[in-house]
Amino acid sequence: MHPPESAPPRLHPTPAVVAVIGGLVCMSAVTIDVSMPVLALVARDLGAEPRLAPLIISLYLVAYALGQVPVGMAADRYGRLPVLYGGLGVFLAAGAVTALSQDMGTVLAARFVQGLAGAAGPVLGRAVIRDIASGVRASQLMSVMVTLLGVATLAAPLLGSGLAVLWGWRATFTVSVALALVLLVAVRLVLRETRPLRAGVPAASAPGQLAASVRAFFGSFQCLWGTALLALAFGGYMTVVTGASPILVEVYGLSPGWVGPVFALSAAAYTVGGVASRRWVARFGVRGMLAASVAAFAAATLLLGAITAAGKVPLPLLWTCVSVYLLGIGLLLPNATAVALEPVPQAAGFAAGIVGTAQIGLAALATMLAAGLYDGSAAAMTGAMTAAGALTVLGYLAGRGRTRGP
Repeated sequence: MHPPESAPPRLHPTPAVVAVIGGLVCMSAVTIDVSMPVLALVARDLGAEPRLAPLIISLYLVAYALGQVPVGMAADRYGRLPVLYGGLGVFLAAGAVTALSQDMGTVLAARFVQGLAGAAGPVLGRAVIRDIASGVRASQLMSVMVTLLGVATLAAPLLGSGLAVLWGWRATFTVSVALALVLLVAVRLVLRETRPLRAGVPAASAPGQLAASVRAFFGSFQCLWGTALLALAFGGYMTVVTGASPILVEVYGLSPGWVGPVFALSAAAYTVGGVASRRWVARFGVRGMLAASVAAFAAATLLLGAITAAGKVPLPLLWTCVSVYLLGIGLLLPNATAVALEPVPQAAGFAAGIVGTAQIGLAALATMLAAGLYDGSAAAMTGAMTAAGALTVLGYLAGRGRTRGP
């Protein structure tokens, strides 16, 4: 038996608290997406080979994935706030170096460091939510985060394009510096330490803490089930993010200027899913929302499978299926995250790190698979989405009878 926990953290999910947590959860998404429009400009201005430009995002993502579990463990051991302050400080400094760099090597090194530090925001944002809420309330707060991420995905590239036109590519990298400054002040003013403490229990050694966290998380079928569902779904989401542009331009002949508005339709569906989850989870429960999301996945997956077999279909039909698919993801992610974190309040940081690493890792695998299979048609994207959707549905059906709903 675990010893009794200390008194619950004295932090309530007020609008200010939710806004700060939302900023933390979105900080890496904003940092990545705001730089997308200027990658080629950076390489050209610094005299680097064009093939190095995508590494500005790729290296950030690699470091972001690597940093999540260590950040979560440090927060479980030393507290949420010290790790947040340290992560935001390094994130700010690395962003400043990126914006001021005079060669591509320095840009890439700074982005890698920034990715490591950038893991602190999303991981500890999720951990703080688990510290202060559980069950339906945790799902509602996670739904707010999904909604904010959807808005950030829509707004950040537009912001990046505007800043590049007005002040050049360096201005886009100052966004992360300004965001870190705002978050440092906001964390200081709004958040309190929320890490649960065990009354009268001495702190375990670092290896002991790691062993206990691993046993708690990987010994819980519910943790593994929730993580698998959200990782599979997120893999399908990132397949759309990375595959939409070449398909819309090369297969359907749209001008690059139309890519953003068309993608915005599916991103809006994802955002609607997050809003709907927050509104309905109190009525239907976390399990009910998972069932609804899987129903949307099943419908979209069947249609996408048919589209993959049929070849090229009218763009409105294809994008309707993509939008329903992303609606299901918006419904699923907050509830699957709540399910995954529910059983381990004593190791919420570690669990949030595992969840984030699984998301990024499977997303990278799915996008590489889709890119490797791209043959000048939409089949690679729709096929990867179909596979991810089918695995999500099968995973839900296989596990729903083996877990307790929060």
